[in-house]
Formats: sequence, C-alpha cells, structure tokens
Amino acid sequence: MKDSYQLVVIGSGPGGYVAALKAAKLGARVALVEKDLVGGTCLNRGCIPTKVMLEAAHRYHLALHSEDYGVNVEKGSFNYAQCLAKREEVVSTLRSGLERLFASVKIDLLRGRGRLLSERRVDIEGVGVISGDKIILATGSRTGSLPGLAIDGKFILDSDQLLARETMPGSILVVGGGAVGLEFANFYAACGSNVHLVEIMEQILPNEERRMAGGLGKYLQGLGIKIHLKTTVKQVETTGSSVKVALSDGRELSVECILLSVGRQPNTDELRESVGIEIDEKGYIMVDDYLETNLPGVYAVGDVLRSPALAHLASHEGITAVRNALGGRVKMDYSAVPSVVYTFMEMARVGATEEELRSQGIPFRSGQFGFRPMGRALAMGMPDGVVRIHVETESGRLLGASILAPQAGDLIAELTLAIREKLSFSSLAELVHAHPTLSEAIGEVSGTLGEGAIHGL
Repeated sequence: MKDSYQLVVIGSGPGGYVAALKAAKLGARVALVEKDLVGGTCLNRGCIPTKVMLEAAHRYHLALHSEDYGVNVEKGSFNYAQCLAKREEVVSTLRSGLERLFASVKIDLLRGRGRLLSERRVDIEGVGVISGDKIILATGSRTGSLPGLAIDGKFILDSDQLLARETMPGSILVVGGGAVGLEFANFYAACGSNVHLVEIMEQILPNEERRMAGGLGKYLQGLGIKIHLKTTVKQVETTGSSVKVALSDGRELSVECILLSVGRQPNTDELRESVGIEIDEKGYIMVDDYLETNLPGVYAVGDVLRSPALAHLASHEGITAVRNALGGRVKMDYSAVPSVVYTFMEMARVGATEEELRSQGIPFRSGQFGFRPMGRALAMGMPDGVVRIHVETESGRLLGASILAPQAGDLIAELTLAIREKLSFSSLAELVHAHPTLSEAIGEVSGTLGEGAIHGL
C-alpha cells in the first residue's frame, strides 16, 4: 500500500471496479477501497446470482414442457441446493477473476470501510489514511423498505435475504412489480412455487410502455404467477410457519414468505455528516454533466446518483468519470441507455416510451412487428413477442424502442446503437440481418414505417 495515489475509488461494484480498471490501464496509480466482497451487489447479490438461478429454472421449465419436441421427462425434479452451488461457483469464478485483473494492472485493493475526510483524503477502517489527487465515490445502494412491512429476515425478506435462504419456499408473495420482483417471481413460479405478486400501480413495470408491460404480464400469468395490480398489502400476521396477508382488494393469502422488492436506497448516509458534498432529499449525490460533485476533484457514479440503477450504466459512468478525473472533459451521455428485464420472455427498452413522447409533445410515428412470422421464434417455441419502435415524424430518426422476446437484452443493442448514432428507421430496414434469427424482426418493424414489412400482412 502507498500513502498517495492519482485516483482513489471507494466501492468495487460495477461502477467502482470498472473505473479503477480503466484508470489503471491509462497508467494511473489507483487504490480501490472495498469493505465487503469485490463486485458489489451486482456480482454477489444481484445481477449475476439471479441470472444463474433463472438459467437453472429455464432449463427445468423447458425439460418439463418440451413433449412436442420429442423430449419426455417423466420424473423431472429441481434440486435447489445444486442450483445454489452452481450459483456460488459462477459468482466465485467472476470474483476471483476480478481480483486477478486488479493485480495484473497493479491496482491496490484496500479492504475496509472507506470514509471521505476531505477532497483528497480517505480514511480506511483498519488500514489507515490515504490521499488521492482525485476521488471517485461508488458506494452503491441497499435494499429499500416500506412503512408497515418490517423486514424480519424470516417471513418478510429483502432480496439479499431471499438469496441467502437455503430452501425453496412453497409459496411466496412478491411486493413490487419492478424488474427485480418480476425476475424472482418468474424463478419461483417456474420451479413450482405458488407465487403472488402485488403492484400498487395499474401496470407492472410502471415506467415502461403500457402495452409491452401488459404483454409481459400475460406471459408471466401463463407461468402461473397471480398478479394483483392497483393493490397494496394492508395487513400481515405471522403464524407458526406462514404469513397471513390481507390485500387492499379484499383478497386474503397465506404464504410461506414475502419478498419486499420496492427499489433501493443510496449508500450516502456517512457523507451527510462529513465533508459537505451536496446530497438531495432522497440521499442521492448531486453531480454536474461531468459527474463531478461540488467538491473539485471528487466524482460520483452508479447507484449513489439519481440516474437509473443499472450495472452497465454505472460502469459507463465510471469510465466517463475516470476520463474527466485524468484531465478530460467528457459529458455523460444518457440518451441511449438500455434496460432489460431478464424473465424467460425478456423485455428490453432504450430511448423514449410512447407515453413519454406524447407527454413531451414530440411528433412521432410508431411501428410494431410481432415475432410469430419469424422462423427462429417459432423454432424456439416462443413466438408471442413483439418489437416496437418510435421515430421522429419528419426525419425518421429513431427515438425509442421496446422489445418483448426471448433474448431481448441482446437484441436491444442494435437499437441502442441506432439511437446513439441518430440513425433513421430506413438504415435498420436496409441492414442485412442473418436468417433465421430473432434480429430479423428489427428489420421488419423498420419496414412497417417505410415500404412495408416483408412478412407482414
């Protein structure tokens, strides 16, 4: 360990560790401070472990529902313990890989709680005080809560506690219809649990397009999930081994446990009492277009900002902050940030929704194309998806796009590039898409706004 660094990064989640790697590869002396496991929530308690679980559940689901493909599984079973073992194997592999990367580019990984003392000094619990020419705050977030639903770790759990549970609940109520809640609901329903989900708004995924969210809702209901919209939990009562729940719509449920999935809160409590960084009423750090705080030389990235809490966005913010900390002047661009819900039938979106464009009074046209004519979608047995795009009326420039389909998270990359580069729908229509692939639907939907989709009626 050195006493002085060109850059000190506090937090090793997707924002922090990417920032540290970027800076080190640009030749800077870097210290990365982490009080827990490297990789942050995403690697250890979020993105990665849940994707392993969803992959396991999807394989199980396909095995049980593939008779028409000639696959007959008479006594299929799901081994939850083995699923958790595979999850830990993947997470451990990625975590150790990160630590090797840090060592290879000579990043000093300093383990302990980091506390900002001034614009240049950081106190690391159990390690000591170090200084940095520039500092990046990437302390992430923690699970949120709701008044009247006290998390007890046994019957009412947050997502961290549910992941730590070693047995599969036979029944579960998911409170919150956002991405995290839907992914957990999908997993448990596919593995045989009785799953209820309540959402206070009139649709799941309240920030997404109504018709796309509705389509995903129908798919999830087909997996057996009971979705209760415009509903809240009015009362809970724990018994010996279950929870009795009264909903605002009059229904009464009895479940083994409740998952509280209602967003996250930024880890900025210590900053409120320290060096004068501007923090808003919700606890988010205030930054300028270059991700610099009101303290010169101190930057912030990831879940401590009001920007969407997405791992890939935190990483991009980390790269931008490093470029600026090392002498650049690069504005953070939020115009083309994809978001993905990783249910079996994925939903992805980039740019503006139809509702946002209408509220802003922007003239636009929309195109839509379903996957049912697509050979690959039929071959996969998942033809009920759809892709929608919105383009500026006069120029045809792409303004927003949503996809409901298997592998939508991969498909959205093409549309993300189109929005970032301000391409028109005709550019997508003229692009040669491989056949048979799901990506052909992007060419087809672009055609609906021009000369017509080849396979459209």
